[in-house]
Amino acid sequence: MIEPAESDLGSRTGVKFAFAAVAGFVVLVLLLPWSGIDTDPPICYSMFNYSVPCGSGLALAAGVTTGLVVLGFLLMNHRRSIRNITPDSLS
Repeated sequence: MIEPAESDLGSRTGVKFAFAAVAGFVVLVLLLPWSGIDTDPPICYSMFNYSVPCGSGLALAAGVTTGLVVLGFLLMNHRRSIRNITPDSLS
């Protein structure tokens, strides 16, 4: 089996970590409460003015989970593409 160059694998992995971080950050921003009304029960709104759960714990957990799932998918997909490299496919 032919292994890819070390620098090529490292740069691709860095990009995948960046994509996963951006995906997690987008979910965090979409679920993070930015304003609220102190009623019983309280109503909180996101920065785009739709109702979200009050408290930032859910938003943080969803952002971290999304980032890890995206990273896992991208790394798993990369390992599959490495395994499919054969000497015949390089010529």
